[in-house]
Amino acid sequence: MTRRNRIHFIGIGGVGMSGLASIYLHKGYKISGSDLNGNDRTEELKANGAKIYIGHSARNIPSDVGRVVVSTAINTDNPELAAAHKRGLPTIHRSDLLAELFLDSTCGIAVAGCHGKTTVSSMIATVLKCAGKDPTCVIGGHVAALNGNSSTGDSNLLVAEADESDATFLKYFPQYGVITNIDNDHMDHYSSLEAIIRAFELFASHISTEGALFLCADDPITRNLNLPERLRTITYGITTAADLMAENIDLHPFGSSFDLTLGGQSYGRFTLNVPGRHNILNSLPVIGFCLETGMSLEAIQNGFNFFHGAGRRFEIKGKFEGITVIDDYGHHPNEIKATLEAASSLGARRVVVVFQPHRYSRTLFLSQEFGRCFDNCDKLFITDIYAASEKPIPGVTSKVILDHMPVAHRRKVKMVKNVDDVKYHLLNYVEPGDVIFTIGAGNITRIGPEILASMKARSLSYSAIPVGAAV
Repeated sequence: MTRRNRIHFIGIGGVGMSGLASIYLHKGYKISGSDLNGNDRTEELKANGAKIYIGHSARNIPSDVGRVVVSTAINTDNPELAAAHKRGLPTIHRSDLLAELFLDSTCGIAVAGCHGKTTVSSMIATVLKCAGKDPTCVIGGHVAALNGNSSTGDSNLLVAEADESDATFLKYFPQYGVITNIDNDHMDHYSSLEAIIRAFELFASHISTEGALFLCADDPITRNLNLPERLRTITYGITTAADLMAENIDLHPFGSSFDLTLGGQSYGRFTLNVPGRHNILNSLPVIGFCLETGMSLEAIQNGFNFFHGAGRRFEIKGKFEGITVIDDYGHHPNEIKATLEAASSLGARRVVVVFQPHRYSRTLFLSQEFGRCFDNCDKLFITDIYAASEKPIPGVTSKVILDHMPVAHRRKVKMVKNVDDVKYHLLNYVEPGDVIFTIGAGNITRIGPEILASMKARSLSYSAIPVGAAV
């Protein structure tokens, strides 16, 4: 592959695809790509010189293409993919491009785990960037310090998420790794929890003996992994004895503070601008890796000062007349639990949740867990399932979540078939002091801004009514 050849991305607007396209564009490669719809990421790529097509067509693949890149979301009947096969063009998965970046890096860290990958990798990217380390980053969410979800650095540092959902993280051979936790997710790909565990053990075996694996001791499955003896392992935790530990924790509405101990020795107090114990846990491997790169504790804390969360992770979308709207990517019961536990420190009058289940298979396999993860909210609106790339499973609807809830909790639930109708229900329900959470991995993220716009529009219309007029 040379820079004279073009790399074409099918589905270039996706978070992972757009990040890699941006990196290779800045490396000097000619980039083109297509997606069903445009977005901010495709517009930025276009502004930087990439050729962007809206819609998929065999005609979109230029004559000078050297490689065609796809993601797991691209079906085999995609017309561009079919045309690439017909022309005999090399076709690779996006993970293959990321694997090449790891091979080119001498200090790369792959952040793996069923929950927390984006936050941990975003924290690392922010701290390194603020310290002038100039890393190359591939993140699954918007990072303010990168002004996007990726960056092309001139250093030997690489920070990237290692996605276990389709087992493509097994292609990476990084110097350092993180395993945040292991859970019963992605049952559409794995046959069992044991299969997921084996995949993480294989991922750990790929980590260089010159680096280390940061392992969460608080997660029982993770701490009991069968790991290679040659691998240097650095554990971290809050409740379980570990090399890196957070103690004397204070939780604040949108942040926290804690004492760091390393090998049993106190290393001072740290402050975070993101809420919840789970984010304290997320910060520990960040501290560990940044120390490995030679950073001081003061420089690491300075980097944390600039981190206010990754995109769609407890992200404040806005406030209006005492009502706060927060968006969160949580699509697994344990993620939702962590988010709502963090919400308990906000001092809200009521916590109102709009949840959009993601994938039929996940809703089916985890229906009992979903039924028990919304205890810490006062009102719950559940929409139809966001299918992603899945076909419907007969008999599986979002109502299975309601069916598995304790009877006493069902009365706080309102089923809303169409996600676009949610804002109308909310306008008639929320009051000053309430916090609204839009939760899910689908298109629920657009509802928050629409709710805020609707509240502002209603307020303006009320203010236009003359005093004393009948309403």
